[in-house]
This record gives sequence, C-alpha cells and structure tokens, in this order.
Amino acid sequence: MAYCTLDDVQALIPTTIWDHDATSPIPTATQATDFLADVDAEIDARLAGIYSTPITGAGSLAVITPIAARLVAIRVWGVCFTGRSGDAAIPEDWKRAEKLLDKLAAGDASLPDAGETGAVSSLNPGAPAMTMRTIVEDPLQDVEMEPTFSMEDKF
Repeated sequence: MAYCTLDDVQALIPTTIWDHDATSPIPTATQATDFLADVDAEIDARLAGIYSTPITGAGSLAVITPIAARLVAIRVWGVCFTGRSGDAAIPEDWKRAEKLLDKLAAGDASLPDAGETGAVSSLNPGAPAMTMRTIVEDPLQDVEMEPTFSMEDKF
C-alpha cells in the first residue's frame, strides 16, 4: 500500500508545470510511480526503528500521507525543472515534510495510532526494551572500591 497517490502529488503541483494525466508528462506516470515506491521505502526504513511498518492507522496516515506526497513532489519538481529556466525553488512547506519525518524517526514527534516496536521511544531514545529484573538495593553499596581511572591516567 502506497502512502500517497499520484493524485495527492498532483494536488501540490500546478498542472501547467506537471500533469500526470497528460499524454506524455515529464516525468512519466511510471517514473512518478517509481518515486512513490522509493519514498514509501524511505519512510518505512526511517520509521522502522520506532514503529511497525507499513504505517496503517488512520490518524498516522493523516500525518504520513502529506509527508510522502511532498517528498514525491520534490522529486517530480526536480525533474520538471531540469534543463528549464525559471524559478525551480522548492516550496517551503515541502521542505518541512523532511524535517517532520526526521522528528518522527528520532522519536521527537509521534504517530497517534501506529504500533511502536519498543526499540526506541521519545522517553528513552536508543534504549532497548528492559528485559532484566530490577535490583531494589545495590548489594555492593557497603563495599569500598577504588576508582578505575584517575586524573593522572593518560590515554
């Protein structure tokens, strides 16, 4: 299941620049469909450390679909302006999609109904799920120990 459709991407790009329904658009609908698959794989790869992928929850898809559409639109936009003169500047809100994806991957933002893998969470990024028992009291608390390193050590 793709996170967005060509229609979602087309909604972001004026048809005077790119029309996926035209007889010979550049990039072609096939190329743009390949972009969809590439972006889906990129999103899944970046979020797999936190969420079960592919993302399927309705609330989460409401966040992911615009990100995917904008990431594909950036690729289409780049092909449309290759070799053309004029302003090829990417719209600012499209750039924010990448930043939001980075935040989701880092655990600094969350998807409301996506299943978490437990590998990383916003509370303990990078920490594995705890599988060891908790020691209530340190059994060596009364044992005097010498420090492993001193200030005089050189490495």
